[in-house]
Amino acid sequence: MELRVLAKRGAGIREIARQLGHSRNTVRRYLRDEQAQRSGPRAARPTKLGSHKAYVLERIAAARPHWIPATVLLRELRERGYEGGITQLKEFVANHKQSSKAEPVVRFETEPGK
Repeated sequence: MELRVLAKRGAGIREIARQLGHSRNTVRRYLRDEQAQRSGPRAARPTKLGSHKAYVLERIAAARPHWIPATVLLRELRERGYEGGITQLKEFVANHKQSSKAEPVVRFETEPGK
């Protein structure tokens, strides 16, 4: 995009490479090939947690307003055949955790010494 604009304005390959911080070969490749820069978003890769996500969401919903720690969920998932680690489970669970709003503090005054 910006690379093509610079080329149309007459900037050389060296100048474009210096301004954009790319190598000259990269600049040449993008100028030659129209499809080189047109890549779409990548498809999400399957994870070991993928087939168990429905169960995790069900357990989270059943425990509300309380929270189930990821270690407990991991133990339950291992019994159901989950072979993955805790890191991707923690990341998935963190996205579905509701921020718990603390109840307001009710203050009261007492007489000195009481």
